[in-house]
Amino acid sequence: DTTFYYEGTSSGSFTSNSVLIQESTWTGTLPGGTNLTRVDFGSAVTELASEAFANTNYLTEISFENATALTELGSAAFEYSGLETINPPFPASLTVFGGNVFKDCNNLTNYYIPAGISAIPSGLYKGCGLLSVTIPNWITSIGTYAFDNLNNLTELTFASGSTLKTIDDFAFGSAYLLETVTLPNSITAMNEGCFGSCYKLTTLVLPPQITKISNFLFNSCDVLESVVIPPGVTEIGVWAFQSCFALTSITIPSSVATIGALAFSNTTSLNEIIFDDAGAITSVPTSGVFPTHTIAQLTYHNATDASDIPQILKDSISAATTTTYSGAGAITYPFVEGENVTITDGGGTGV
Repeated sequence: DTTFYYEGTSSGSFTSNSVLIQESTWTGTLPGGTNLTRVDFGSAVTELASEAFANTNYLTEISFENATALTELGSAAFEYSGLETINPPFPASLTVFGGNVFKDCNNLTNYYIPAGISAIPSGLYKGCGLLSVTIPNWITSIGTYAFDNLNNLTELTFASGSTLKTIDDFAFGSAYLLETVTLPNSITAMNEGCFGSCYKLTTLVLPPQITKISNFLFNSCDVLESVVIPPGVTEIGVWAFQSCFALTSITIPSSVATIGALAFSNTTSLNEIIFDDAGAITSVPTSGVFPTHTIAQLTYHNATDASDIPQILKDSISAATTTTYSGAGAITYPFVEGENVTITDGGGTGV
């Protein structure tokens, strides 16, 4: 038979349609081998060991309906299985998840996040077939690669009243079909590459409390058109916007002091860069940070002329068709005789 009933009872026997296991924590060899298609967990089951059902290619369905005592799923418990359905939700008793529990269950299209955990563990649904994901409001952190490589994901939402603080490295990376995301304002940290290689992502509003645009954060987001960097950000990491081909304009807030290597490299459509206070920049490589083509419009607020711009920043930008300095007595270059020239003190303009 292709159904395995994991009851965790005090006595065990084999019949034509079920297998009863003595242990509440089962670590043995799967009966049924690669022909296993369904697993039901009984009321005596308290824990699944690491890799307990890993590589069960024909396993398509699991049920926790009667698993009222289940407290722990070991690391990679169902990794590389053929799972399609989790039915019904996890029991309230479940409070411990290992990493990669459902990693690379490519056919799995539904998911559950139990109320007993506040942190989504690393690799939990990495490489699964999920179409949409809603992060519950009791989750405070999302682990590395938790939802990475979801090639079919088209919708990512966050429940009202979200308490989410941290999105870890590559948590939503390579979600190739994801187009828009609205992040909750509760987030304080977005770590490396957590939205990298989301090829169809066009817009994303960053939470106001973050202080760093992490390394690879939007790397290879091919059609990303616009991003507003919050005013509290102090650092833009390496490769942060590398190969964002559709990005046309970026404003660097006055809080930014550090820009990492290749941060805006290969942004082939970037034609406007605005620095709210270029004088605040203290660390930037002299080459490779910005695209090599000529920038159409380069604007320096809070600066009267080139002498107010750090040399390291001037060295890092190849060229600009028009450079505007916005400060007391500032003028716009280039200009010719008879042409209107903008002079501004930050509060008005004149000719």
